[in-house]
Amino acid sequence: MTIHHLILLCDFLAGILIGGTIIMLLLKIAYNNRIFDLPGTRKVHELPIPRLGGMSFLPAVIIIVASTIVVLYSRNLTSVSFGENAHFVQMTYMLVSAVILYLIGVTDDLSNLDYRVKLVFQFIASAVLVFAGLRIGNFYGMFGLHEIPAWFGIPFTILLLMFVTNAINMIDGIDGLASGLCLISLGLIFVMYFVERKFVYAMVDAAVMGALLAFWLFNMFGKREKRTKIFMGDTGSLTLGLFLSYLVVNLGVFVGHRGLTEHRNTIYFTLAFASLMIPLLDVIRLFFFRIRNHRRNLRSIL
Repeated sequence: MTIHHLILLCDFLAGILIGGTIIMLLLKIAYNNRIFDLPGTRKVHELPIPRLGGMSFLPAVIIIVASTIVVLYSRNLTSVSFGENAHFVQMTYMLVSAVILYLIGVTDDLSNLDYRVKLVFQFIASAVLVFAGLRIGNFYGMFGLHEIPAWFGIPFTILLLMFVTNAINMIDGIDGLASGLCLISLGLIFVMYFVERKFVYAMVDAAVMGALLAFWLFNMFGKREKRTKIFMGDTGSLTLGLFLSYLVVNLGVFVGHRGLTEHRNTIYFTLAFASLMIPLLDVIRLFFFRIRNHRRNLRSIL
């Protein structure tokens, strides 16, 4: 087992351990302060369930990434594991964007934030990533397009990041649905980053997968009677959506830096989006369904 295998395995296992520990603390906080997702006409559950599970994702990822970096620096292994410094800098911007959406999600879970405020901060978080250099500048032959100008690529990337983030947020309505689909997508994306030796991104992916798997276990197999069942909430779906959109879009930005053919770039980019096809198509379906039923208010769509 190489140093890369060991690092990624430890990050994944640490994600499960730290994520699970944080969720147990969140369950205690939710029950002590009666922070529940209450039953309703549009809800499946019949008993109040805590909805703070997604608050475990970002703290777990930050702890794991920071700890891994400290260990690598102490052993002078950063150049081996991270490669170009630009990758590390962009990952830092990604965590800043995640913090922005995390805080908005926490506010929304606790006090039902206005949808327009959420859209504004989603735009800001996406713009931070684009400012850090995450911009689609080439379609690698898809739709007959290759290089695209910045005036089109910048707004297109921002809208794409927001679209994926909202897709994850909107599909989170049934136990294990959003988390299960995201685990599959993260697993596929992890393989692609690992194959292309983009270990800094594979590290983030492994940490997110571990924390998400811990939540999935509580969400699917937890019991309300034993106070072990928990929902993701907007905090989780928004931050998870940002992580996924970042990792997917990044495949179309950096993979080609190793001199891969356009055909191979297209395969990676297409596979990454195909893994998210269900939530992405569901957003489009919901949009046209509600427009057809004359619910044109943006709040009803989001």
